[in-house]
Amino acid sequence: MKISVIIPTLNEEFHIEKTLQRVTRQEGDYEVYVVDGGSIDNTVAIAKKYACVINSQLGRAIQMNTGAKLCTGDILLFLHADTLLPDNAFCEIRKRMSDTTVAGGSFYIAFDADNFILRGVSF
Repeated sequence: MKISVIIPTLNEEFHIEKTLQRVTRQEGDYEVYVVDGGSIDNTVAIAKKYACVINSQLGRAIQMNTGAKLCTGDILLFLHADTLLPDNAFCEIRKRMSDTTVAGGSFYIAFDADNFILRGVSF
């Protein structure tokens, strides 16, 4: 199963490279779209080293839909620009999605910040 990764961005130069490095070391068939909403920093230049970059109107939903329309994969994976996937993420996604009773899913999340509120919503 091919996985299509869609990452909406806006001025994410401090996060996007680590995210894309994690994505591009996954195994199997995949494609990566960074859908940029008009960054004025180095987000686009960094992203072009790892992914197909699409310019879009600003707005997370607009950017996600723009990316989804271009995808050729069997599975859509939407990520925030600062998401760090586990090393075996694509393998786990394919395994779970091969079950025809499964329509979607998520990973456990943890925030990389020393903030009481963020720790409270991590799961």
